[in-house]
Amino acid sequence: MKILHAYILRNFLLNFFIGIVVFVAVLFMGSMIKDIAGLLLQGVPLKDMGLLFLLLTPYFLSACIPLSLLTALLLVFGKLSQDNELLAIKASGVSLFQLCYPLWLIGLLLTGICFKLNNEIIPYSHYAARKLIVQMGVENPAAYLEPGNFVEIFPNHIIYIREREKDTLRKIVIYQTMAEGRVKTITAREGKISYDEKTGHISLELKDGNIQEPTGNEFKDFFNLQFGSYVLKLDTGKILKDPSNLDKKHKDMTLSEIKEKMKEYKSKGVNVTPLMTEIQKKISVSFSCFVFTLIGIPLGIRAHRSEKTIGVALSLLLVFFYYLFIIFGKALDEKPQFHPELLMWLPNILLGIIGIGFFRKVAR
Repeated sequence: MKILHAYILRNFLLNFFIGIVVFVAVLFMGSMIKDIAGLLLQGVPLKDMGLLFLLLTPYFLSACIPLSLLTALLLVFGKLSQDNELLAIKASGVSLFQLCYPLWLIGLLLTGICFKLNNEIIPYSHYAARKLIVQMGVENPAAYLEPGNFVEIFPNHIIYIREREKDTLRKIVIYQTMAEGRVKTITAREGKISYDEKTGHISLELKDGNIQEPTGNEFKDFFNLQFGSYVLKLDTGKILKDPSNLDKKHKDMTLSEIKEKMKEYKSKGVNVTPLMTEIQKKISVSFSCFVFTLIGIPLGIRAHRSEKTIGVALSLLLVFFYYLFIIFGKALDEKPQFHPELLMWLPNILLGIIGIGFFRKVAR
């Protein structure tokens, strides 16, 4: 058994690390090459560019580890099946379970590594990268209004935007803290954003929206106003004077920080479903490593092909299916009635059940 395990692990680890290198390089070139060219044209030193790459590497790794794991499993077991080596192993009295349990242990180990990446390393590196970009002086303050994140960079304002296309914002929710701790809620279907360098203010021209402001000490009664057009001025002086004041987004927070932020938001009446969804996403995506070991082994055997292109194509297809559910859940994170935080676990459950069913069939 030791010889068989060493043989399979050697082939698996070789394909796994090759996959890591290839997929990280592809992601880096595909998503960063245009931005790097723009930064170099603005005179950003190569030293800072290298540091920025290092800070973003953990983010690429979190996506590439599950993909490389799945690809390696498909290639290794596809070749074992194609060359009839599995048939010979079974004929010698070794069960598929005995053969595969070290790979399941590796899947659990990689799950722990991915959780460490998603919960601690990536939040730190992503936040440090954002600070570095601010210090480079290459980012307009309006760029901080990123879709799908709570933005707290502006004093007394919490802003959440669902979609953004250049200077056009859609599905906007703004929580403005007033006197005595009252929170005024502004929602708008659409808005235009502009930045005035002289005054250091960002202007949000909101359209087709609603303003709700609590009246009275009990905060039970609300003043309600519908508007066709409304202009909101936001002060950017705080962040421009000191980049260390940069607010943390979902990706920049650990699970404990997100939970603390949820308590703060609940006290202000802010919808915390996006934060709940982010917590479940960090955990469930980490578990994708173990789930991919469950489905990758039997799928590689059933594919019965040794060509590397088949293994890579199946990996990309499965990962696309997996992240399709994640994206769908994130798209619903404003609607607590759909429980998007639970949808984060749906691909793990589906692929896990399918993988166990496939494994039982090929084991027989």
